[in-house]
Amino acid sequence: MLSWFTTSILYDPTRFPYSAIKLLPRGLRERAQREISRREFPRLDNRFVQQFGWLEWAAVPFRRARMTNAARAISEASARSGAKKVNSLIKGTNIESLWTFDTVGLEALKVAKEAGVRSVLDQTIGHMASLDRALREEARKNPKYFRGGTFQIPTRAIDRQAEELMIADAVVVGSNFAADTLVQNGISKDKITVLRYGFDEMLFDEPTLRRTPQDRPIKFLMVGSINPRKGAQYLFEAFRHISPTAAEIHIVGPMEISPDLIPSDLPHVHIHPSVARKDIPRVMKSADCLILPSLFEGCSLSLHEGVASGLPIIHSTSAGDGIVDGNGLILDRVSTECVLEAVTKVVDQPSLIEEWSHRSGALASAHSAVAYRERVRRYYLQ
Repeated sequence: MLSWFTTSILYDPTRFPYSAIKLLPRGLRERAQREISRREFPRLDNRFVQQFGWLEWAAVPFRRARMTNAARAISEASARSGAKKVNSLIKGTNIESLWTFDTVGLEALKVAKEAGVRSVLDQTIGHMASLDRALREEARKNPKYFRGGTFQIPTRAIDRQAEELMIADAVVVGSNFAADTLVQNGISKDKITVLRYGFDEMLFDEPTLRRTPQDRPIKFLMVGSINPRKGAQYLFEAFRHISPTAAEIHIVGPMEISPDLIPSDLPHVHIHPSVARKDIPRVMKSADCLILPSLFEGCSLSLHEGVASGLPIIHSTSAGDGIVDGNGLILDRVSTECVLEAVTKVVDQPSLIEEWSHRSGALASAHSAVAYRERVRRYYLQ
């Protein structure tokens, strides 16, 4: 059972600064509400929550401005502050295991190690060294999508993650792809377990089963940050070769590239701001097919949510796995040609929307948070 949950950001309307949001002017209030609602988790009992500091909030505007290194430094400072709280909690409670997360877990892992408490590192994305290589190569191919035309993760950040992986007693990941990147960087297979994520069943109703689209463009949807890692650039280029009367692409997520890179000459490419997690089901319900040509992930939660919504799924192998089983397509590789081929297949055979949608509906229960919690429970019992 859960003894406590420490975090620096979790929406609680009774706590400052969340309680002060209602005092803001309407425009600012709505923007602030949208931002904090992404950090809301009603199922978590606040009696178990231990909040500390404010530094993680300070990192948010730096991430939005694509100042990744500054945001990472602030997050690490927040993690050091959190480790002090974890230290006092471990000394004051009788716990058997500590579960923490990559990039911010190092200090807490050290505390657990010193206290003789078993630790589990939840590695939410593949190994940072592999990410660095993948995005360096992408920056070489498409420099305009990167600040300064290049990409490099600081060696210090990669070393920090390597230390987390070394100290943790066990590591869990969301996909075989993520696990493979760890093994490629020297982590023992015996230390790694794949626990695929799940959608929040409190947000998603029964899957909406699609019918074959007729006499209208097929509506493709991508949910995620608009940045080169997520592969938005390949959607832009692929849809240059798709007629606006045949299909359209809607991308919903925070803008992390220059707005000048959004193709203004393509009327069937639509960019929407990010929405609160509770609004994702509404966004997905309006689409015909989910597509995610991501270059690197742990396993995108939006894929599980797409299945929950009854959506057909098209994704890259690096976006995740365990998703497509007769309910979509897996791209051979991330390229304009492969994305175009997949989109064209659906456009030419629109009945696939109905066929794949019904299959997603049949698979949905296995992708729920209930199923995920059961996987975690079995993991702890083994």
